[in-house]
Amino acid sequence: MMEMDEVSDTTPAAANGKKSNAGGATVLPQGQVAREFINGKPSDLEGFKQLIFHLGCAAVCALVVDKGLNTPGVVGWLLLIAGELAFGLVSSFYFAGFHEMIHGTAFASSEVGSFLSHIAGFAIFRGSNWYYYFHWHHHRFTNDPERDPELSGSTTDRADPTADPAGAFKAMCLFLSGYPFGFERVPAMACHVLGMPPAESWVDTDAKRRKVRIEYSFYLLGYLALAVASLARPSTIGAKVWYHWLLPHM
Repeated sequence: MMEMDEVSDTTPAAANGKKSNAGGATVLPQGQVAREFINGKPSDLEGFKQLIFHLGCAAVCALVVDKGLNTPGVVGWLLLIAGELAFGLVSSFYFAGFHEMIHGTAFASSEVGSFLSHIAGFAIFRGSNWYYYFHWHHHRFTNDPERDPELSGSTTDRADPTADPAGAFKAMCLFLSGYPFGFERVPAMACHVLGMPPAESWVDTDAKRRKVRIEYSFYLLGYLALAVASLARPSTIGAKVWYHWLLPHM
């Protein structure tokens, strides 16, 4: 995980959201976040309990999906649809755990949280290092239309689908398709890896760009390996990748 001095404002500022000399709000260090929101008691045990519960929910959904795929007729289709809908709900919460790992509140051990944040980030197409910079920039400039990255509109998931009334229906369909929350990010990852990163105010130093580039290099190699394996064994690996990961993600 990134060190706080890579993203925090270094100018004097009052605590708890007051504006700094640079115009951004003070960002609480991870230790203070833990003190403020979980009484200073992050726990590896509690973190792993939550992780096991969530993985258990995903495993149950996978079993229902597999049962549907192997059951002929209407019953098979009903099981498949029910399993995928439940899987989609479970998958939508992967980000919640990822978010807490970025804040350093999911586990007492920063090493465990950092490692698992990369696993979760790979699954939801968000680089752990990249999102760390993005999210802390968001906290510094929350609701600032010019500097809050969540209001930048630079990708579909950060844009208001109703902004253009003429294209609102199309934009809403794209937004609801799941495409903006994963697949749209892959080209930007490739741009970082190729040394042509998009203009992102939160990745604003050579050190940050280097860490994001290394991170995304491993992500893309992983995605490529899964794609090759899926094409080589479509009925086994390919089916698992599609029904257990990509389709629920959408």
